Amino acid sequence: MITVTVNGKPRRVEGPLSVTAFLKTLDINAGQVAVAINGEVVTRSEWKDATVKDGDAVEVVRAVGGGAQTITTKEPLVMDAFLLLLAFGAGLAAATQILVNGAMGEERGVPEALLVSVTVTYGSVVLFMLGRFALLGDLNLNTPGRPLIYLLPLAVIGVMAFLGLMRGLEWYYFLGGLAGAMIVWTVAFTGPRIGIATTSAAIIAGQMVGAILWDHLGLLSQAKDPIDVLKIVGALLIVGGVVLVRGF
Repeated sequence: MITVTVNGKPRRVEGPLSVTAFLKTLDINAGQVAVAINGEVVTRSEWKDATVKDGDAVEVVRAVGGGAQTITTKEPLVMDAFLLLLAFGAGLAAATQILVNGAMGEERGVPEALLVSVTVTYGSVVLFMLGRFALLGDLNLNTPGRPLIYLLPLAVIGVMAFLGLMRGLEWYYFLGGLAGAMIVWTVAFTGPRIGIATTSAAIIAGQMVGAILWDHLGLLSQAKDPIDVLKIVGALLIVGGVVLVRGF
């Protein structure tokens, strides 16, 4: 086994390998693909003879309109399943967001539902960043100067808005905003790893399953819409679509 860096990510593969065999191992379609090893472009005619060795840094890109784009490679099966579950969970969160924000809109009005949801999303992200700074000493924000100086006033504003909004609201009304933060984090994390199409398909599948469940339960004064065979078949078809899009 050798360890190489592929598009900035460490991977362990059987090797050393020719470039052709290496691409096949990563399940990458070699059509219209360019490869560089340790910063040196390897022409297609050299693929059979060029060797990927332990410690090499490999970049795999493909030509697209307007430039080059990094290839999204398949993750190992366990990680692949984990990323799909994350995206599916984001879909469940999206269905929950519809349930909660819809109920709040009916009770308090759409403007307040919008304000509460956005404020909670924003506040939870700020708290996450401050927690990250407390644990790691790094905000990972690409801003000039000292990022913490920008973040602290925003945190104060977020906390004040949160405290003002929470008066008279049931705790579950804040789930919509938390769901929004989870969705944004998930797509930012899974999209580059399993692709936009697969991430979108998994989110839609999770959202449909969650929506069917919430309709069946009739929570938060929503009208009940019991689960039936057609709904189950429809949900299974959507979940099956995730498998087809991912290309297992």
